[in-house]
Amino acid sequence: MKYTIIEIYRTGITEAHRNFIKNHFTYNPDRSMRMYRERFFKNNPNAIEEDFSSWIMHHMCGDWEEDIIWMTDEQFKYQWPVICSFIMDYYSEEDQNNIVEGV
Repeated sequence: MKYTIIEIYRTGITEAHRNFIKNHFTYNPDRSMRMYRERFFKNNPNAIEEDFSSWIMHHMCGDWEEDIIWMTDEQFKYQWPVICSFIMDYYSEEDQNNIVEGV
């Protein structure tokens, strides 16, 4: 069964996971803006500069825990790609563990 990101978040992401995400994956002004720009355009090759500006402003000021509630999976993946990847990797590990335990 395929779950949505919000379903995975609500059922499997613990407070420890949330703290890890906040400490490692949220906007960090010490990182180079060039790095954010490179990753954004690598993930979105057809985007224009205005798309990046809008994305980075939301990324700097937004709250992924609020966004995960109302955004579609695709919107969340676009706005928070690293956090989405972390959540989906966690789900994949849990899903694989459940399969192995069920054998």
